[in-house]
Parts: sequence; structure tokens; C-alpha cells
Amino acid sequence: MIGKTFLKKLTPNQKKSLGKIVAFIDATMKEMQKEADLPPLGGDDERNQQYSAILNKELDMPESVSKEGVYIIANVLCPSYDGCHGRTDVMGDKMPGYHKTGCLNICLSNYQGTILLLQCVARWT
Repeated sequence: MIGKTFLKKLTPNQKKSLGKIVAFIDATMKEMQKEADLPPLGGDDERNQQYSAILNKELDMPESVSKEGVYIIANVLCPSYDGCHGRTDVMGDKMPGYHKTGCLNICLSNYQGTILLLQCVARWT
């Protein structure tokens, strides 16, 4: 999970790049909700102040980007895979617009046969 310790290790350019990825996930998820005729994601001003506003500032994202958590996960899929441990979050599961997760998956490989799965997960919970 992105926390203050993790953010301190990032350069301004890395933060901005991560912000662009999260903004892309946010825009995609919002469009999917709209196309599916479902309630919009997020939208609670108090929760946005507590969560989204802080991440938006740290990652240089527009105020329109709303999410409550961002996770960066990197797994080596090959030559070995130890698995990724799940995390259950029930904080806002009963609130409309606060029980969705968007994920961007990127697989990278090199000439030695190593395959890396890089995931950026944004959640509205």
C-alpha cells in the first residue's frame, strides 16, 4: 500500500508517473460505471478529504481523481512464483460507489526468461 514511507522514496517524476497511472485507472473505472448505468464511484466529500485529497496532492493528480487507496504489487511469475496474499477490506462495502477496485496489470519479461507482473490497484472502499 502506498504510505508516507513509500512516497518518500519516490522522486517527483516517479510520483507524477504513478499519479498518471492512477488517474488512468480512475477514468477507466468511472467510464465503466457510467456505461453500465451504475452509481458513480466515490463522491462522499468527507471521505474525499480524508483519503483522495491526500493522495491527489502527493501524486500530483487533479482533484477529480477519487480513490481511497492505491497498491503497487510486483510479483515474479517465472522462474518461480510465491503467490500474492489477498487483503480483505470491508470498510465501505455497503456504501454505493465505495466497493470497487480497478487494476492495471503489466507483464514484463527479459531475455533470461524472467517474467514480472506489475500491478497498480486503486480502490474505492
